[in-house]
Amino acid sequence: MRYIIPILMVLLLCQLVSATLSCTISNSTCADTDVFHISALTNAHAEQNNESNYSYVVCCKETTNHTLSTNGGTIIIRLSASTNAHVELGNESNYAYPIYLNASNGSIVCSYQTASCAEACLGTVSTNITGLNTNLHIADCSTDPYATRICCNYSNVTIPTAGNVSVGGPSIKTPNQYEQPPTGEQPLENKIPKTNIFGMSIIDIGKLVYPPVPVLGWIVTSIVAVWVLALTVYAIRYKKAENKLREMFEEVDRLYE
Repeated sequence: MRYIIPILMVLLLCQLVSATLSCTISNSTCADTDVFHISALTNAHAEQNNESNYSYVVCCKETTNHTLSTNGGTIIIRLSASTNAHVELGNESNYAYPIYLNASNGSIVCSYQTASCAEACLGTVSTNITGLNTNLHIADCSTDPYATRICCNYSNVTIPTAGNVSVGGPSIKTPNQYEQPPTGEQPLENKIPKTNIFGMSIIDIGKLVYPPVPVLGWIVTSIVAVWVLALTVYAIRYKKAENKLREMFEEVDRLYE
C-alpha cells in the first residue's frame, strides 16, 4: 500500500506535463493551426485568421498531436474589427471579434504575464504604454516586445463550460450556475456515496479546493482523492483488526466462565 500513492502521483504528474503547446510568429506559411495575423513584428495591428491583409501569422501546434482549432474554446484576445484592428485582453468586453483557441481531448489555458512564458507565447500587448487592457497594439515575443505577454498552454483536463471561455473572464460558470436537475430528481452529487471518514463525496472535496486555475484544482482534487482512498483502506484494515481482537477477548472470557 505504501508504494501505491507515490506511483499514482508520479503517473499523474507525468500525464500533466507530457503535452505542450508550441507557437511561432513569422511571415512564412503556417503548416499547423493559423490562430490570427498581425501587420508587423512590432507596434502592429491584428486581424482574424480568415483575413489575408497581413503576412505575419501566429501559428500553433500541440506537440503530442492533439488537434487544435479556432472554433470556440478559450478567448485569447479580442479585436476591434476583423482586420486593421486594435486588441484587448480576452476578459474585456469592448470588442466584438474574439480570437479563440481550442484543443481536442483537453483545453487551452492562457494568462497574461510580464515574465517570460513557461510554454507558448502568442504575442505581447501594449498595456504598459496605455495603462489599459483595451485599445492596444500588439507585437511578437522577441523582436521588440511589449511588457504584457499572452502565455498559453495545453491542458489534458477538459474544462466544463456552458459556453466559450475567456481568459479570466466572467463567462466561466461556477458549479452553482449549472442547470439544476428536474423537480423530484436528486442532484448528481447526492447520488455519489459518501466516504467512510469525512462524510463527504469526491464532488464535495472538489468544491472545497476549487481555485481560479482549473488545472491546479484538478491536481489538488486528485491528490486529496488518493489520500482519502488510502485512509479509507487503512480504516477498513483497522476495523478488521479491532473485530479480530474483540473475538479473541470474548473467547478468553468464555474460557474463564
